[in-house]
Amino acid sequence: MTKEKPRLGRGLASLLGDAAVPVRIPEQKLEHPSVSTHGATGHEDASATRLIPVNRIDPNPYQPRTQANPEALSDLIGSIRQHGIIQPIVVRPKEDRYELVAGQRRLQAVRELKLNAIPAVIKPASDQQIMEIALIENIQREDLNCVDRALAYKKYQETFNLSTELVSERLGQDRTTVANYLRLLALPDRVLDLLRAERLSMGHARAIAGLEHAEEQTKLAFKVVQMGMSVRQTEQVVSRTKSGRVKQKQPEKNPNVVDLEQQMTRVLSTKVYINPSRKKDSGKVVIEYYSLDDFDRILETICGQQREEL
Repeated sequence: MTKEKPRLGRGLASLLGDAAVPVRIPEQKLEHPSVSTHGATGHEDASATRLIPVNRIDPNPYQPRTQANPEALSDLIGSIRQHGIIQPIVVRPKEDRYELVAGQRRLQAVRELKLNAIPAVIKPASDQQIMEIALIENIQREDLNCVDRALAYKKYQETFNLSTELVSERLGQDRTTVANYLRLLALPDRVLDLLRAERLSMGHARAIAGLEHAEEQTKLAFKVVQMGMSVRQTEQVVSRTKSGRVKQKQPEKNPNVVDLEQQMTRVLSTKVYINPSRKKDSGKVVIEYYSLDDFDRILETICGQQREEL
């Protein structure tokens, strides 16, 4: 029996081990921490939580979130001020410093509070692992807007040369879900800005993507926002637009051609179409029949006495 492939999306605990276990650090330790930095990146117990100087932690280069929610950050700052840090961040050793793996908002909140140190778990991790962890952390907490999530999928895919299927498998996401997010990146920048600001939903974006031209997509996006249109209403507008375009592409036939079609239809007692081609003085005549007997009747009408000679 083959073993099931590990899926990172099953939980941060499987990735971080003890780092995912909540640990409360008393607030007074953070106000005036006395931290010895000697041997900080040495052979410590990787599962232990320790205080690390904030000024020695560099940001996660693969952080998918490009914009922080000011209200959420303010709430987190208030919570830390009142209760302390419930869960440590995760860092990896990088030369004589550390690089953030998970916990960007907690680190940002601690910096806003002007605290000198933060509880952290030191965990060696590859570039691919920290990108995966950052993605999963945000996806599971639904912290990413759909554009940032799409960009994170794309960066992950391109950095490690993965197919859409492998991206979905590694992150524990449905392949169709990943593909739908990646398609969003084909939308115009002005539409993506509305998505980042959450003035449009993912459903709206998928409907708008059904239009072919960037100008149409942008125009409809702003109309949706201004009129407060639902996803269903947006889909209906797209459907009508595409249907109207199909009708416009069918040029009206020359009245003389229509008259000839009608004459042949009457003579043959079946529907006849005359389709002129782009080449001058050429085209096709299409004659419908509905059974073999009908075919014989039409053949007899066209060929007459010469039929037997064919």
